[in-house]
Amino acid sequence: EFLADTLDAPKHLDGAAVLGAIERQQGILVERATGIYSFSHLTLQEYLTAFHIVAARLETEVIEQHLTDERWREVFLLMSGLSGNRAIDLLQGLYSQSLTYRQGHAKLDRLLHWADASTVGAQGTHSPLTKKAAALASASASARTFDSDSVSDIESTFVSAFVNASNSDRVFDSARAIVRVFDSARAIDSAKAIVRAIVRARDSDIVRTISGDSDIAIVRDLGIGGAIVDIFGSPKFAELPAQLKRLSDQVPDEQAAIGAWQVWADDLETLWLEALGLDRADLTFTQEEIEALRDYLYATELLIRCKDAAVRIPKQAWAELEARLLTV
Repeated sequence: EFLADTLDAPKHLDGAAVLGAIERQQGILVERATGIYSFSHLTLQEYLTAFHIVAARLETEVIEQHLTDERWREVFLLMSGLSGNRAIDLLQGLYSQSLTYRQGHAKLDRLLHWADASTVGAQGTHSPLTKKAAALASASASARTFDSDSVSDIESTFVSAFVNASNSDRVFDSARAIVRVFDSARAIDSAKAIVRAIVRARDSDIVRTISGDSDIAIVRDLGIGGAIVDIFGSPKFAELPAQLKRLSDQVPDEQAAIGAWQVWADDLETLWLEALGLDRADLTFTQEEIEALRDYLYATELLIRCKDAAVRIPKQAWAELEARLLTV
């Protein structure tokens, strides 16, 4: 129908034969089922989708509807590359949409304020954006969630595990993705190891074999403190290597009672939270807050990736936009 109507092709043209020839000779299309064709590779579909969006100026609509849908990730990257001189407008649109995920979540704004303030004066040569993302990753590694409909007392959630892996890990991974754009992210992986060590030390089912656990071994590594000092400016972090050394010398042995492991985990948790300058309430989020923070960080990381995929971005315009990322 397309060949006959749009291209004014001969009426006797066999469209099915043409389609079959495309499938056999070019391999662009594949018949998945009788009469059902799809692209042989998703990249072809993603490119044509991005091309159509840019040509039809549909960026705003697509950003609003699909920014946090990871199935559309490559489409956004291709859109950035195809946008030419308009790529900065696309980045501005991504930034504006990312802010909507934080609306109504004052606790997330406070966390961003903390990330900004806690990284001032850090010794490392990382960019301010990298330091803030690393701070957020370190904090999110320690985050926990509670169901606001079923938990009336936030304190009651503290008897559970220190990390809710199915939720806070998604935030950690989003923040880590931003850091990995610029850096090897050793500091935040070390932070994750500290938190995992706390969790595992409190797990009575594995406590007998934990002394050789890799997370505990990482805590014993004096280099962990130095990596984190590069991110945070607090004097507490300057003291962290020596304090971790002290705790690493006190790791209970395999024959120690469960209570000894609990005490050690409590000491490590207290040390870690005091270094961060946060308390448990600061890191306890509703499921809605966790999802909002994850979406915000994911959108920010995708924005940075889109900047790298763009062909032409004015330096001053990007510097101004970058300065606003991960800030309130």
